[in-house]
Amino acid sequence: MAWAHIPSWGWLSGIHFQKKDAPLRILSYTPWRALFTSLPVLPWTPWYKGTFMDGLFLWFQIVVWLAYLSILGSIDNKGAGVLRKSSSVIDLQSLVNFLLGLFVSLVLARWWTLRTLYQKNMGLCVNTARMVATYIRLPVDGYGTPEKEAAEIRIKIVRYLNLATTIACQTFSNPGGKVIRKDLGELVTDEEWELLKDHPAKFVVVYMWIASLVRWCAQVGLLSCPSATLPLLQKNISRMRGSLGDIGMYINAQLPLCYVHLLSMAIHMSLFVLANSLASVEFVQRYFTGARRFQLIFWPWFLSIMWTIAYWGLMKLQTLLENPFNFKAFGFPQEVYRLRMKELTNLMLNEMSQLPYKTPHIEAEEGSIDDLEHVVKGFRALPKTSRNIISTLEVQDEPLRILRYEATRANLLSVSLFIPWTSRYKGTFLGTPHLWVLLVFWTAVLSWLGISEDPVARTFRMPDPTDASVPVDIQPTYKDAANTLSNNFVKVQKLAIFILGLYVSLTLARWWSMRDIYQGVCNRTKDLAVMVGAYLHSPDHEEGEDTKPVQHLRMKIVRYMNLAHALILSEADGTTSGALSTLRYRGFVNDEEIRLLEPVTRNRYSVVLLWVQDLLRHCYDSQLLPNAYIFARLQKAVSRVDDAADQIINMYLDTQLPYTYIQVVSYIVQVFLFVNVCQQAFYLNEAWSQTDVQQLAGIFWPYFQIITSVVAFESFLILHIFLTNPFGKEAQHFPTERFIEELWQQTLRTIQQAPSPAMETALSSVNLASSMSLNVKPSKVVPIGESFENIHSDNFWARVMGSLMHYDPLKVYKYVPWKAHLLSIFPLIPITPGWRGTILRSTTFILQLVFWSGWLGWVGFTDNNTSQMLRLVATPSNLQNLVTFLLGMAMTLVINRWWLMREKYGSILSGSEELSLMAASLIGTPGSTKDFGGLDARIRKEVVRYCNLGQKLLVLEARRSFEKGGEPMQELLGEGLVTEIEMNALRNPQLVANRHTLVFSWLTAVLRQGSKQGRVAFPDLMLTRLSSNIGKIHRSADDVLTLLNTQLPFAYVQVLSWCVVVFLFMICCYTANKLFSGRNYVGAMQYNLYFWSFFEVNLRVSVFMGIPVMFGFFENPFTRAATSFPTEKFSRDLWKHTNECITQSQNIPRLCAPPEAKPDQAPLATKFQTFATKWYKALSGVDLFRNPLRLLRYDPWRLHFVASYVVFPSTPWWRGTFLSSGFMWVMMALGLLYISYLGFSDEPLARTLRLCSYTSTAVTTSVPCSKWSTDTVSNLQNLTNFILGLYIGLVLTRWWKIREQHQVVFGRTNDIAVL
Repeated sequence: MAWAHIPSWGWLSGIHFQKKDAPLRILSYTPWRALFTSLPVLPWTPWYKGTFMDGLFLWFQIVVWLAYLSILGSIDNKGAGVLRKSSSVIDLQSLVNFLLGLFVSLVLARWWTLRTLYQKNMGLCVNTARMVATYIRLPVDGYGTPEKEAAEIRIKIVRYLNLATTIACQTFSNPGGKVIRKDLGELVTDEEWELLKDHPAKFVVVYMWIASLVRWCAQVGLLSCPSATLPLLQKNISRMRGSLGDIGMYINAQLPLCYVHLLSMAIHMSLFVLANSLASVEFVQRYFTGARRFQLIFWPWFLSIMWTIAYWGLMKLQTLLENPFNFKAFGFPQEVYRLRMKELTNLMLNEMSQLPYKTPHIEAEEGSIDDLEHVVKGFRALPKTSRNIISTLEVQDEPLRILRYEATRANLLSVSLFIPWTSRYKGTFLGTPHLWVLLVFWTAVLSWLGISEDPVARTFRMPDPTDASVPVDIQPTYKDAANTLSNNFVKVQKLAIFILGLYVSLTLARWWSMRDIYQGVCNRTKDLAVMVGAYLHSPDHEEGEDTKPVQHLRMKIVRYMNLAHALILSEADGTTSGALSTLRYRGFVNDEEIRLLEPVTRNRYSVVLLWVQDLLRHCYDSQLLPNAYIFARLQKAVSRVDDAADQIINMYLDTQLPYTYIQVVSYIVQVFLFVNVCQQAFYLNEAWSQTDVQQLAGIFWPYFQIITSVVAFESFLILHIFLTNPFGKEAQHFPTERFIEELWQQTLRTIQQAPSPAMETALSSVNLASSMSLNVKPSKVVPIGESFENIHSDNFWARVMGSLMHYDPLKVYKYVPWKAHLLSIFPLIPITPGWRGTILRSTTFILQLVFWSGWLGWVGFTDNNTSQMLRLVATPSNLQNLVTFLLGMAMTLVINRWWLMREKYGSILSGSEELSLMAASLIGTPGSTKDFGGLDARIRKEVVRYCNLGQKLLVLEARRSFEKGGEPMQELLGEGLVTEIEMNALRNPQLVANRHTLVFSWLTAVLRQGSKQGRVAFPDLMLTRLSSNIGKIHRSADDVLTLLNTQLPFAYVQVLSWCVVVFLFMICCYTANKLFSGRNYVGAMQYNLYFWSFFEVNLRVSVFMGIPVMFGFFENPFTRAATSFPTEKFSRDLWKHTNECITQSQNIPRLCAPPEAKPDQAPLATKFQTFATKWYKALSGVDLFRNPLRLLRYDPWRLHFVASYVVFPSTPWWRGTFLSSGFMWVMMALGLLYISYLGFSDEPLARTLRLCSYTSTAVTTSVPCSKWSTDTVSNLQNLTNFILGLYIGLVLTRWWKIREQHQVVFGRTNDIAVL
């Protein structure tokens, strides 16, 4: 079923629908058109289908609230007056925004989970069809079931796979789960339908049929290598059934009614309050005529419609996305998906009948495409790169891609947003024409509204609360109405910021998920190359080189994996038409393979992976692989590549964010920009009646505000366009050409450098006794129990801080939290030597403090025309709220990225220790004196050495030591971690990064050699287990390098930093008024104004520039900076622990009987009841366990009630509550002492530190000091609340992760006991 474009509806909005003879479904849309055609009254689809205007409920709500607004605005009695004033005491907007944001996140998460589960089922169907086509065939000897019957079984299994998915989709789509026979068509026979029609779970029965057929094939000998392939097929069947079962769970379990009911009630109440406030504006229109009357009618109606659409449009997402399997326009296009799955599954069967090779053992000619030496000689250089000297932006020249940037410098230079750091701004937001069009459009609208005096322009402009032409008797009422509109404008801005922040977070999450999944393709490809190089050998050539056919076979498998990788990327960026000819030129594919791939229009990589699986089957049948477990691991690696590619191509790129969601987000942002333009038009219109500096300021600042708002809001909205498909051909997309070439060279170098059997024998005979006593330079480490004074006695504050440090180089790796919180009051105290590891160590941060303090001083103390114009700026609250929200989210992203690197690095360390432990227990006979010349000990030592070498090489690669020059390998040679031969191999200048991959291939080969010589217990199973652990370590190392090499999108970081700089510029100009007013006073009042001006600016700079500077701290935590991971300590600990594993393996304690349980031992529940304090449990619902005191459970509703009495001891001495913290009491006492001193003392210092207020008699009315004070406290409080909320979220997440890992230990211990 082809996609069809309907010009009558989708030309302007770029929406694609299914063709007319199928149910109307939105298949795709053009992102930039969807974002900028968000006007809800235009039917971008037939009868608004698939948009939030679909249905009568929203229209009904608009009519109801407009009618209520008109009626209340026209009634003049006491009751109506009370309602119109209710908005002054009731404000639910902040609560509704927060609850609605969470609700939208939940709805979208559920919708995406359903899409993920559906795609998982379809991907597993295609994967199973490929395995069936590969494995179910005649046995090698040719006897048994005829080939015709085997082909019929393959066809039947594929038909059942499609039948199960179709039945499940009908069950989810139709009311009551009814399945209609005629809709199944030829997928089911009449006999099969008779068996299915009365069964409640029909698709489960179909999967049972598939499992039975697979089992029968294994019994009669039709299934190749049944010990490996039967579990893989059965696991796929179980996962397919489980994914469909999970879909049913989500559809049948809605969000809790109490939550949705509470949110709906809050929205109704909020709209009620907003309508009351807007009615007070409409009530005033009766006193005016002409444009002013239309103005006071237009804005209440416009805002009422806007709030109704915004709130109920977001709420409608639940209705639209709750069950995307229905037959409405916003549902999944199941017809397209099912047809695609049918084509792909049948393709797997058809392609097996025409393979590009007859047998994998044909010896290729010298210089052919599968001749390894010829291919290696023909390696192409990676695309050239260049670096911008000023911005340190590293780019790939042809084609242009942004590779890396220095986070600190990008933040520092973000003020120069309009400087083209790349050719024609490519890779930045200014590189897209959409932003320029919007800048021109909104500035033109501002000019027309601000300069024109026609009735339409006067209607749209914000009312002037100080208009002298208003009659004196109604001036208070008119002023209240104007202020009400102004407050509503602020609320629109808050809603837009909150919704836009969630939208940006969702877009970045999708972008990173695609990068993470794509890295899975590369990781599994390299894993397969490592295993092929280590395990795929000729069995009759143990002492020499493999035969040419085996070498060519390894080359063919690796080439096919790289061909599949290149086809995945070509399909992702939409260049499938000329992809094969390009790949033929690059040596990935030959003419025969092109002939077979050209008819395939979609998922060509699946065909290539089919060839790989068939080659592996031939290898196993020819005894080129050691055992069935290794064969299963190779097959699993191929399946994982297919799964990852399927997620990228068929799920992320084919499933955009719901059009309804994009439309409502874009609508809210455009409404905010319109409202903001109307506000600034008022100031621009006022400027024409001013003179000199005031006129210049009145013209400059409105245009500056609009340009800033458009760049900030529209740029983050455009982010969806940039990151929808990061595999495209634009500068901000992934450098796919570099990825293809790097993976090609890395995998081929792996099989080229993979040790042959002769090399393995040589390695096993090396005497490593001397290498085990490594000359490791001892790092100066402070043990946890050792006094800090013995290490650094001259730093008093470091001892007070309780910091534990690693010296040479200096690394902070532990601190006492409450001391860190307490001493943060005094930021200038050197809590570490030279403030290392703190923000004060950053030169960029100090320069920012000096620059903005100097800028504030110049604007505040000078009195020329320029400084006067700059001081006439309005409060930049719009930009501050946006910057605060997005900067907090960016900080969360950066910290999560940093923690993910630590988690992956921890996986490498723990995996290496686990591998050493397994080697110590499984290689040889622990405690036995029969070691056959020390072979067991040497193999164990080799495992330990390679584990430590791989970890060391990863750290060096993370630090880019090989790119910077020097001799990092000499240090490893001096430590004994590498031999001369290995060092020369790793020094190869043609080796493209990832040297640790080569080390892990050597480690795999050593274990294989030990298994061949019978030195591994249970060799078939344990060799697979050891190889699996090596794969996990290898993938974690690759994930670390991926995180380091994939920064946040440059355009996102640049525009975010630019918003921060612009905000600081505006806040300095605004605060300079306070500094300038200090000239009118002397003594404490003057010092007060000076002190708080500089304090406020420096505090804002510390927070708003300190967070971007921290991005540079967390960018690469593997450097030698004090903020980085103490990798030297970790390396030393790893070396110590892995050596202890093999050393202690000879000292095994004797087995002893477990202690007998005492007959009088009381049950655990009785102990709990004995030690529980019944009084606390009865009153506060807290269940306690004594010795030591721990909180077991609590009753939520009782605790909520008791918590209102803070000082009530709900537990003994408040233990387990925040009142048990001495730190809190200390901070409370310090706060009370400080406020008492400032409040009661009349010293100059206290008067300087006190913020001025409305009641201060020393302040004249010409100095709006009280407004500055209110703004300062309010803004800092909002910022603190937001940052503290993110901090608490991170702490709770970390706490729950620790609990999860402890539960894993608990569960695995029980598993061991059961086994």
